[in-house]
Amino acid sequence: TDAANFFRVESIRRSFAGTKVPLYRGAIEIARGSSTQASRVNVVNVVELEDYVPGVVVNESLASFQVAALQAQAVAARGYAVANIGRYGALGYPFDIVDSSSSQVYRGVISEHVKAVQAATETTGLVASYDGRIITAFYSSSFGGHSENNEWIFNSPSSQLPGSNAIPYLRGIYDGDGATPDFSTEAGIAAFWAAPQPSIFDDCVRVGNRFSRWRIVLTGAQIKARLTPARYVLIWGNLTGPITDVQLTSRMGASARAAIARIGLTTGEVEVRGWDNLRNVLGRTAVSTPAMCVASNIAANFTLNNPSVIEVARNPDGTVSTMTAWGGGWGHNVGLSQYGSNGRARAGQDFV
Repeated sequence: TDAANFFRVESIRRSFAGTKVPLYRGAIEIARGSSTQASRVNVVNVVELEDYVPGVVVNESLASFQVAALQAQAVAARGYAVANIGRYGALGYPFDIVDSSSSQVYRGVISEHVKAVQAATETTGLVASYDGRIITAFYSSSFGGHSENNEWIFNSPSSQLPGSNAIPYLRGIYDGDGATPDFSTEAGIAAFWAAPQPSIFDDCVRVGNRFSRWRIVLTGAQIKARLTPARYVLIWGNLTGPITDVQLTSRMGASARAAIARIGLTTGEVEVRGWDNLRNVLGRTAVSTPAMCVASNIAANFTLNNPSVIEVARNPDGTVSTMTAWGGGWGHNVGLSQYGSNGRARAGQDFV
C-alpha cells in the first residue's frame, strides 16, 4: 500500500529510455479466470484510476503534443477505463481491460512523462458522458480532417452496412477551419481527399502528420493476392482470372470514404465491404511509398485507411495494370483524432 513501492515485472520488457523493465503502481495479482489458457496465469495490475491514466496518455498520444491535446487524451482514457469495467471479466478473464491497443496502451510508471502527469492531474476526475452515462470515448491517430459515424466502421450486425448500432455521440464531423467540404459530387470528394488540405486540424504542415493525405499505387495482381476469403463477398463466378475493374460503388455516410468496392475479373465479380476489409485490400501499401507532404517513405505493407478516391489504368487487353488510391488518415476514423486534437490545441483551443 506504500505509494512509493513500485512493482517490477522482470519477464516483460518495454522500449523506454532508461529501463527496459516496467514498473507499476498499486498491487499485482496472479490470477486465473475460466478463459485463462491452460497451464498459464494472468498477471494483473490492480491500480487506482488516477494512477492508471498517466501511464496511458503518451502511449496513446505523443509527448510532443500540446498539453491541451494531452488533457483531451487523459479525459478520453479515463472515461474509456471506467466505461469498460467488467468487459474482459464477462469473457472469463480476471481483469477489466488489457494493456494493449485492444483496450488502451498502458505501460505503467516508466511511461509517465511529465506532460502526461500534468494532463492527468489537471483533468482529475473528468470524463465525457452522454445522457447520464460515461461514454467509451473512441480515438485514433488521424482522420484526414473528417471523422465517420460509428455504424459504418464498427457496424453491428457485421453483415449489415451501415449497422443498426448508431451512437448519437459518435457522429462524423469535419475537423477543420472554414466551410465543410462538399461531398455531393465525385468532383467534390476528389477535391477534398486527393489533395492536401491546409485548413484541416491534422494537416501535415500544421502538426507534422504525414498521413493527413496519402497516395498509393497497387497492381492488379497485388490487389488480387489480397482477396482472401474473409475479405470479399462473391457476386458471381470465381477468382481464377485477372482483375479487369475496380469501382467504388458505395460511400460512407459522413466522410464519403469508400464503403463498398466492386472488383471485376475476367471470370467473376466480388465486393469488398467495410472499413477493415477495404483498408487491407485497397488501402495498404505494397512497396515503400513516398509520403505526399514530407520527404519520407511509408513502409511497405503498411495499412493506412479505406480509400476515398481511386483511378484505374488498364493494359491493352483490358485487365487492370495499376490502381492509384488517395485517402487521408490512419486509424478507425471514429471519435477523437489525436493529431486533430493537437492541431486544435495549436490553434488555441482548450481540451473542452
